[in-house]
Amino acid sequence: MSDYQPSNEILARYAEVLVNCGLGHGFGIKPEETVVINYNDYDPRFTAALQAAMVNAGGYFALENGMKYPADGATIEYMWSRAQHRITIKCVQTAAKKKAGESADPKLYRGLTKTELMRQFRDNLLPNGAKGWNSYTMAYYPTPYMAAEAGVTLEEFWQVIIDACYLEDEDPVGAVRNGMKRSRDVAEQLNKLDIASVHVTGEHADLTVTFVPESKFVASSGGNVPSYEVFRTPAASLTKGWIKLDLPTLYQSERIAGVVAWFEDGIATCTAEQGNEALQRLLKRKNASRLGEFALTDKRLSGIRCALPGSTMFMENIGGTGHIAFGNGYPKCFYDTTNTPDRNESAPHHDFVFSHDFIVTATLRDGSQEVIWRDGQFTFF
Repeated sequence: MSDYQPSNEILARYAEVLVNCGLGHGFGIKPEETVVINYNDYDPRFTAALQAAMVNAGGYFALENGMKYPADGATIEYMWSRAQHRITIKCVQTAAKKKAGESADPKLYRGLTKTELMRQFRDNLLPNGAKGWNSYTMAYYPTPYMAAEAGVTLEEFWQVIIDACYLEDEDPVGAVRNGMKRSRDVAEQLNKLDIASVHVTGEHADLTVTFVPESKFVASSGGNVPSYEVFRTPAASLTKGWIKLDLPTLYQSERIAGVVAWFEDGIATCTAEQGNEALQRLLKRKNASRLGEFALTDKRLSGIRCALPGSTMFMENIGGTGHIAFGNGYPKCFYDTTNTPDRNESAPHHDFVFSHDFIVTATLRDGSQEVIWRDGQFTFF
């Protein structure tokens, strides 16, 4: 087990990025707003850094960790009634704690399960009601267990975060905001092209992904930190062709690698060199064999180069790669989120990344074609 620890300065900069880039749709919290902090597991140094970042921004904080149902239910209810934002930190120390975090919580408060209680709190107490928090972000606080699961050292894991969030730059918050803005600019340019479909070609791909005109390309406005990808929800029934998804992933803590996917009428048949049984379990879930996302991450926008299986935010933001997700499609990738034709609806949404050399050719709605991606980057940007 590694005894590596990031410096207090790095933790402070990471906390500033989360509060000022992850929350407030990329622009941070406003004075006197409250943020709930939630962990899978607890690290006092990072909690202190987050609290300081919130105070520096003029806000307040409430620590949800350690509270129990039903004993602290009233305290949590009060806390939620005052909060506008939430930060969830993925910090898993052991496999047992990871499994416990994935399990349903049977404890009750006012005769409700924890899930039901949280839903009622959201609907009745939060400023946006059923729409949820004003903003929400999730980030990783690596542990030796998480590093071992990803197949890297703890220091290597932290270095990915440092590079991705520009924590050694003079102004990490400005650098991350600039990267997210440039990604949004790319999404806007793609939408102006009025793309009907994309054709991914190369030695390891001959895949056509189609989009309905009601959908659009989207990039991050806060939320996940880091996030430099540009993504869109496909027409679920129209995907065809094949692709090799060469970077590894984890599903239910099992490693899956060397995936090849063939699509016919939108439905995928897949094999994996490693973890094929886990892959088939995923695909057998309702509608999980259809696509919910197509995405590209320009190598000029993201400094991430290292694969961290099990850490989705970093995998999908590796510079120069693309990824597809089996399962649920995002309503936010539609101009009208209540009108989402041919969007796949499924419980899982699992990303698979491809890093081999590929070209993306777009077919526009006027019938013309344009190469939009080559050599790991957009051609027009």
